[in-house]
Amino acid sequence: MKELIKTIALVLVVAAVVYFFFEVEKVNSRMDILNSRDSTHSVTIVDFDHNLNDLSLEFVGRGKHIQQFQQSLKEMDAKLDSSNMAISDMIEETNTSIAELKMDLESRLTELKTDQDDVSERLNKFQRETQRTLTDLQSAITRIGREFGDLDKRVKTLETPPTTGKK
Repeated sequence: MKELIKTIALVLVVAAVVYFFFEVEKVNSRMDILNSRDSTHSVTIVDFDHNLNDLSLEFVGRGKHIQQFQQSLKEMDAKLDSSNMAISDMIEETNTSIAELKMDLESRLTELKTDQDDVSERLNKFQRETQRTLTDLQSAITRIGREFGDLDKRVKTLETPPTTGKK
């Protein structure tokens, strides 16, 4: 029985050694894969460093362009400010001219209104005088008509001989 236990123990040890051999083989194959990938990554890192250096140089060039652009922006702002000032001055002059024109027009309109009122008053006075004259003429015509009627009666009376009264 001791022999059997030794044999079983030996078989188990051999099985364990075989198992560990296969596991170590798997680990070694994974390590080979990782080493190959690591070398690929090393090449990629070198390429990345080279590209990063190129980008840094491009950014330096772009930085100069940005500075030139900022300077151009400052110049454009200065031109815009001067244009705004000139336009503001022109607007102020225009507003002043408009105010003067408004005052001039208001004074002229006031004068026209005064003149219109004067003309209206003179026309009303003329109309009253004309109406009075017309009324006087109508009165005179009526009076002349009456006087003419009276004269006509007298003329008829004088033209007809008086009749002697025989009754």
